[in-house]
Amino acid sequence: MKLIVLLFVLYSSVLFAQVNIDECKKCHGEKFEKIAYGVSEIVKNMSKLEIEKALLAYKSGKRDKYGMGLIMKLRTRFYKVNKLKEIAKKIGR
Repeated sequence: MKLIVLLFVLYSSVLFAQVNIDECKKCHGEKFEKIAYGVSEIVKNMSKLEIEKALLAYKSGKRDKYGMGLIMKLRTRFYKVNKLKEIAKKIGR
């Protein structure tokens, strides 16, 4: 039983460590071409650095552009800084 629990914990850690941009696509579009909630910037037009700065600012609660601060803070709160940087590299131009 302990082995099963240990394996589950290890598996969960690996799952959550992966950079998953599928959650982002729900609002920003499959190719990040959408204006989320009709008010956001089009992410596919943003540079990696712009995305990184925005994600880190949302995580820290210092950004509330377009009134999306709380939503984005909740979305970014479980990601470590290095994972948010990976996301920016993955989707930025």
